[in-house]
Amino acid sequence: MVLAYANINLTEKQGEDTVKLYDLFTSSGFAKEVLKNVPEEEIQYVCDGVEKTIQSIYEYKNSLMGILQ
Repeated sequence: MVLAYANINLTEKQGEDTVKLYDLFTSSGFAKEVLKNVPEEEIQYVCDGVEKTIQSIYEYKNSLMGILQ
């Protein structure tokens, strides 16, 4: 979301280390400033999607097919 709303272009090399980018954006306060301009509904939509994806992964891993895999 930060990259989309801030219109930042990264090189392929810069985009490889997402953890480093996350740390840089959050520690500098940049992410917080950008996210102030994102509609709350959009943030909630993304968070809900992430939670549903995580739940689906856990459900699959605990299913018979997931266990057999």
